[in-house]
Amino acid sequence: MEKFKIHVCAFTIIWSVMVFGQSNLQQIYTESKKAYDLGDYVTFLDKMLQANKIRSNHPTLLYNLAAAYALNGKKEKSVNTLKRVVWMDATLPFQNDGDFQGLTNFLPYMELINEVKDLNKIISKGRKAFEINDKSIHPEGVAYSEKQGKFYIGSVRQRKILELDKDRAVKEFANVESLNAIMGLKVDDQNGLLWACSTPIPEMVGDHEGKVAQVLCFDLKTGKLLESYSAPHENAWLGDLTISVDGAIYVSNSNAENPVVYTVKKGKEELEVLFKAPNLISLQGIDLNTEGTKLFIADYREGIFSYDFEKKKLSAIKYSLHHPLKGIDGLYYHNGSLIAIHNGLKPFRIMNYQLSDAEDEIISFAFIEKALPEMNEPTLGVMVGDELFYVANSPWNAYNDDKKLKLEEVAIPLIRKVDVSSILKRKSE
Repeated sequence: MEKFKIHVCAFTIIWSVMVFGQSNLQQIYTESKKAYDLGDYVTFLDKMLQANKIRSNHPTLLYNLAAAYALNGKKEKSVNTLKRVVWMDATLPFQNDGDFQGLTNFLPYMELINEVKDLNKIISKGRKAFEINDKSIHPEGVAYSEKQGKFYIGSVRQRKILELDKDRAVKEFANVESLNAIMGLKVDDQNGLLWACSTPIPEMVGDHEGKVAQVLCFDLKTGKLLESYSAPHENAWLGDLTISVDGAIYVSNSNAENPVVYTVKKGKEELEVLFKAPNLISLQGIDLNTEGTKLFIADYREGIFSYDFEKKKLSAIKYSLHHPLKGIDGLYYHNGSLIAIHNGLKPFRIMNYQLSDAEDEIISFAFIEKALPEMNEPTLGVMVGDELFYVANSPWNAYNDDKKLKLEEVAIPLIRKVDVSSILKRKSE
């Protein structure tokens, strides 16, 4: 049974960050494997149903559930479940799995195989914006100053921020000892500031032990560090941030132990908690709607949520379409839509999710870019007018076990751009 072998590592990883209270899931999973090995497919199905009830929408469990349905002659349920899996990972060679042999001539199964082929097709609606001729930097975030006409790139590995002028000439903007790995970046043009998420992680050069994640504020013209705000939680991973029209800062903490959104309070040395999200696991991209009344945030496992400032309430964005909302890193609000950079789905993709007028539901989706060879892996971006500029190849998969960057496996850092105006349905239409 290849499924247990293929996905056991993924299961172990997810298990390590699961919410407490699911301690019997490991036992059920083990019992399901035992039943399968004994050819007791009825019990195998029963155990996989139990596991999926505890931990819904996990690709490993869904895949095994699809196999259990197939082995019990429940063809339609098998295909429907398998479809949910391949929309998360269209590279799985499920056609080679003997457990699905009974579906070979089943029309919905054959249609699913064709659907997988479409999912793996390249969609390219953008082009190269610029490259940075330094494979050692490991870019993660990008920001843009309209007033300066400059881009800013954060380096995870080298713990610095680069500045690119209108001619794309590169120079160091900030490289001070207090910097950790640079994640999300945002420009406040109105006040002449650059804000950055600085997080100590093993992948950065230098010692990360004992250091604290911070939000840093720089003078946009001089690169001088003006202010720093430390995360109040130990092991915080400050991944991304956004800025309101009045200069308020909101920051996501991706650490599963403390899934919270912070805000900056001037005059204080620590970030303050805006809201806690105990049922979420890994907060990622974050952005405000035009009016500044809602804060949209992606959770890597659970999807997209919005925080209503007036009601002080966090709610899941309603969604009934079949494209999964998992695996989102960068998230950007633009003209009534959410642009999402998925690096937790295969193939990697950038999506447009059209919101309802009330901005509480996704009513349609469209691919912006998908399955490009140079997308390995896309992370964060910035909207410049109607164009999304994004880091296309952040080399997280090029580190060895000692967290050293294997430069021979790293491509030249690439920023792509794509005009989304023809893809989005404007609210005025």
